[in-house]
Amino acid sequence: MHFYSAPFIALFAALAISCSGGSASSGASPTTDIPASTIESTAAPTATTAPAEPSATPVPSATTAPTAAPVQTATNEPPGQATSPPAPTSPPAPASPPAPTGVAAPIRGYGFPYQLTVPAGSTVVWTNYDSVPHDVTANDDSWTSGLFGEGDSWSKTFDTPGRYAYVCRVHPYMQAVLIVE
Repeated sequence: MHFYSAPFIALFAALAISCSGGSASSGASPTTDIPASTIESTAAPTATTAPAEPSATPVPSATTAPTAAPVQTATNEPPGQATSPPAPTSPPAPASPPAPTGVAAPIRGYGFPYQLTVPAGSTVVWTNYDSVPHDVTANDDSWTSGLFGEGDSWSKTFDTPGRYAYVCRVHPYMQAVLIVE
């Protein structure tokens, strides 16, 4: 919860009334229309003098109006450089399993890499960058990934050299060939 000083709230209320082109409906001053619960009671700072020496003339204490002080923030940048606001904090994301490693085969724009050539023993990792689910299925149905969504990956290791044609069964126009050498 934030507490603001009474002069700040009064200034804000007066500004709001003048910007709306009207005046306070009750005819009261802006400071009297503010609920007491929102005003932080603070005493105005005063200047004081040190105890007077016997030969010194006493000086009356002066009352000063509070002023807004600029907010100072810690920074690692040199003075005069613009600083960026602090990044919002969020709870840490739950730990997820590491992404599979291997030869990347991104799925983007409803398409696979048209032809990909890899050495035997390679693991191919398909990652879905589209906002809709896809699958990766061999044309002869010898293997399939099942559906996986945006940001998800599926991998398969190819040990036997050959030509592997595959398709997305959800979007049959998405076709590609994997050549294992």
